[in-house]
Amino acid sequence: MLLAEIDKKLPLDYQLSFQTKECFDLSRLIVFGLNSVYTNYKSLRSSPFWKITFTKKIEDIGYASILKVTKGDATENSHIQRFQEVIPDVDLIVEVCESVKVQFEHFGERFIEEFISTYSGELYSLKYYTDAQVQRGKYLASQLLLELSSIILEEGVMDTFLSTLVTRLGDMMDASICSMTIVKWCTENDTFEMPAVYEQGKMSLGQDKFPLVALKSRPIYRVILNKKPFVMSKDENRRLISTVNIHGLQEAATAILPMDLGDKNGAISISTNVAESFSCWDLALISSSAAAMATIYRQNIMQSKIYQQANYDQLTGIANRAYFKRHLASMDMKDGEKASLLYIDLDKFKQVNDNYGHDVGDKYLKYVAKRIVAQLRDTDLPARIGGDEFAVVVNDINSPDDSLRVAQRIVNAFNSPIDIDGLDHDAGVSIGIYDFDNTHDISLVILKADKAMYLAKSAGRGRFIKYEDNG
Repeated sequence: MLLAEIDKKLPLDYQLSFQTKECFDLSRLIVFGLNSVYTNYKSLRSSPFWKITFTKKIEDIGYASILKVTKGDATENSHIQRFQEVIPDVDLIVEVCESVKVQFEHFGERFIEEFISTYSGELYSLKYYTDAQVQRGKYLASQLLLELSSIILEEGVMDTFLSTLVTRLGDMMDASICSMTIVKWCTENDTFEMPAVYEQGKMSLGQDKFPLVALKSRPIYRVILNKKPFVMSKDENRRLISTVNIHGLQEAATAILPMDLGDKNGAISISTNVAESFSCWDLALISSSAAAMATIYRQNIMQSKIYQQANYDQLTGIANRAYFKRHLASMDMKDGEKASLLYIDLDKFKQVNDNYGHDVGDKYLKYVAKRIVAQLRDTDLPARIGGDEFAVVVNDINSPDDSLRVAQRIVNAFNSPIDIDGLDHDAGVSIGIYDFDNTHDISLVILKADKAMYLAKSAGRGRFIKYEDNG
């Protein structure tokens, strides 16, 4: 029988997920088969409304519709019955008017068996073509993430990356994204954070921590407990959680997928309010995006750790000697601009370290770094360049007095002792200062600041001296 002839004999409406020629042709054959079988059942023929939905399992995420066949419009309460695994990974859901519930419970299973036995070949073929489209969706999502990953690797701008991802991914999906949230949690500390939230067209980032108990009444808590995906339709949202959706939205179809973030457990929650549920295509895109995002996150964490170890002092958290020297060498000052180097040596560290041990000495150095940083602007660079030696690059000084004022603040900050575990330890610093411009050799800048520092120590410590080229 020609497909054109089949179309003429279909009193049923149908909607399919994938608009490929293969899926379209198979769907019409399956709808024709349903029409042929259901006419043998009087109760179905007389029922003003019924709907049959074929749903396919998308990996471990959940089921999504691949074909819906309906007759009439729902004008009363309906009865829903699910037939699982009519063929592998395909469930069949039948919805009929409540008035024919009893009759359908008697003959429904026989009706499904008759249809499946006759049209299983078409169903298997539809499943095959659906699988191919799902894999295509996952591939496209992976390519999208690969393309956008340059935003993170080259620009390091997370909110730009995520905003662009939501827009581009939403353009590819059947249902546009109304909200997206990335959640990280730590069950040991019973806390969670939402590092990224997309809502009402805006992306916001945050690192605030909240008590994990705040999520207990929300869908994502299921993912936290069992680490398995959770997908719900708009109707399930309305009935099950009404006012406690994690995005604060009503009646939104939501998919929450766990993400392996390496250092912490995490999940991504994506919602749409323009569709009753996510299609197979949507779930394929979402699942692939979540997996790729988790990989990007883990790589960034690894790269960040490597970068931290290479450029920052592991004890104090400020720049190390290597980063400090690269910073000096790469400073791009215009003609007439000046900066200053403050070379700092601790006056009391040796006696603290010798008398109380390295553990106390390490704590002492941490406090020293904090006190120095507290006296600086965000544009200045503090660094630990030796055991008890620190340095500060003061950028954009407008007069020779600017570097003197910074040095004075640092010296004053060490007039009071450092309290470590309830015991006061004497503090004090000697500072050498050298102002320079873009004509100076960096190695000479360090040498002159270091010489000025030794002059300060020789003059009695706890003070600062500026090196003058004409002196």
